[in-house]
Amino acid sequence: MLPTMTAAEPVSFDERGWLQGQCASLGLDQAILVFIPTAPVRLHSFDLLNAARLWGASLSVSPEKHYPSGAVPLADLARFEWSGAAGQGAATVRTFPAERAPTLVAGGLRSADAMGGQGMDALVKRCCSLIQISEYADLNAGLFAAALFARALLGPIRLPFGEELLGVKSARERLGV
Repeated sequence: MLPTMTAAEPVSFDERGWLQGQCASLGLDQAILVFIPTAPVRLHSFDLLNAARLWGASLSVSPEKHYPSGAVPLADLARFEWSGAAGQGAATVRTFPAERAPTLVAGGLRSADAMGGQGMDALVKRCCSLIQISEYADLNAGLFAAALFARALLGPIRLPFGEELLGVKSARERLGV
């Protein structure tokens, strides 16, 4: 199943599997958010596949992504599906530069402040890219996808409710993986 932006906004991909056109962000309460310190983000990488394997899952990305010259799109969209010892699930993943969504970064900083910082504030301030996880069957499925990115790319996770930021360890404890 290919991802969609919204029911009214069909998407298309080029021959490399990259999104053509803009990647609109969702609201702070509409998706799980991961704050990534690097830009841009590959939605299909060895690090993500390895994170899934270490947690007993196989991962597939649709459409399949190719980076023939080493270039990476600034914004992209994909559907992730996984299965294995960690269970099975699917989610839509979008990534874009943090500068395109200052309200999301501000929400992350509010969450970090609500926790007393705990180092998460520094991670949110350093973020260059944002990843949003949506269209998942249950929160654990979305959290699993977010935890893959958090582990592979070292970014904190913000759930679409509450003011808490999670690191990889907290996400794994909640998931039991």
